[in-house]
Amino acid sequence: MKFLFASAELFLKLVEWAKGRNVIQTTLAPSTGTLGLSVLKYLAPNGTMLNVIQHHMFEEDYEGAALIVDPEYARLRPYGSQGIFQYHTEIQANDAAGIADEWRILSSLEVLRTEVHGWIHQAA
Repeated sequence: MKFLFASAELFLKLVEWAKGRNVIQTTLAPSTGTLGLSVLKYLAPNGTMLNVIQHHMFEEDYEGAALIVDPEYARLRPYGSQGIFQYHTEIQANDAAGIADEWRILSSLEVLRTEVHGWIHQAA
């Protein structure tokens, strides 16, 4: 199973392309564990499952772009020995955003085998 994180433009193109193909599910309700994400599940002829998710980070210069990630060959890598999660209190006045505390996640995604991941630069 792989994940394709796509721009809004590319996501809509993929939804159009998927009509009449082997699409398992086009949207999932928030109660199914997707946290309100719209997920297009596509089963390729070779049996590979591809979960297509629209991601807000692909805007402006990256409109039409996408990133394909195989979670089997990626892992969460913490920064330093401080631990992944840090809780900070009183970061701002409570009336500024209604929240005075925050969680910081000090980690990144480590790619283990680059050949199993992909990058779509610009979809026509």
